[in-house]
Amino acid sequence: MRKCIFILLMLCLCSVSLFNQSLKIEKKIFSFSGGMGLTYGATPDFTDYLRQEIPYSNSDSISTFNAGIEFFGAVEYEFTKDFSAKIDYSYFVRSFRYEYFYFVYDYTITSHQPFLFINYKLLKSPNYNFKLGLGLGYHFQQLDNKVSDSLAYTSNGPGIRAELTFSPKFSKRFWGCLSGFAYGNFYGKLEDKSGNILKPTNSNFEAALGGYGVGVRLGFTVYLN
Repeated sequence: MRKCIFILLMLCLCSVSLFNQSLKIEKKIFSFSGGMGLTYGATPDFTDYLRQEIPYSNSDSISTFNAGIEFFGAVEYEFTKDFSAKIDYSYFVRSFRYEYFYFVYDYTITSHQPFLFINYKLLKSPNYNFKLGLGLGYHFQQLDNKVSDSLAYTSNGPGIRAELTFSPKFSKRFWGCLSGFAYGNFYGKLEDKSGNILKPTNSNFEAALGGYGVGVRLGFTVYLN
C-alpha cells in the first residue's frame, strides 16, 4: 500500500513538473510600443477637388503626393513563436496652405486610424527580429477648411496596411522599432454636419480622402513578460 502511495505521489510530482515546463515553453508574451511616423501618399479625389476649387491651380502648383505625420501606440500578443496579433492606433495629421492674391486656402486633415494586425516573424535572433504584418482597420477623418469661415467635413471608411518591422534589442525588455509600410484607404465622401457633401464651386464633383501611399515609423517596444 505504501509503495502504491509513493508511486502515485511521484507520478503527481512528475506531472506537475512537466506541466510547469510546458507552461514555460508555451509562455505567451505581451508588449506595447509607441513612436511617430512619416507618410507620403496621394488622395486623388481630394487633389482633383483642390485643382477645381483654387483659381488657376494646375498639376504643378498642387502636388499629387504629400507628406503627413502620425503618432502611434500599439499592444501586441504573441500567441505562438511565429505569429502575433497587434492592436494599433495612430493619429494622423496633414496640413497645407495655398495663397492666391488676397485669398488664403488653409486645410488641415486629421484621422483616427485603429488597426488589427496579424504579424509573422520572418527572422528571429537573441538580438533582433524581423516581422511582416498585415492590418485592417476602420478610420475616421476630419477636414478643417479655413478658406473663409472655419468649416469641418468628416468621413470614414476601411483602410489596409502591410508593414515590415525591424526590432533591435537594447535590453531584456526594451527594444527598438523601425518599420516601413504601404497602405490603401477607402474612405467615403466628405460631409458637413448637415450632410452636405464637399464640392468645388460650380461643380458637382464630390470630394473624398481615400488614397494610397507609403511610410516609415520609428519607435520603441517594451516587453511585459
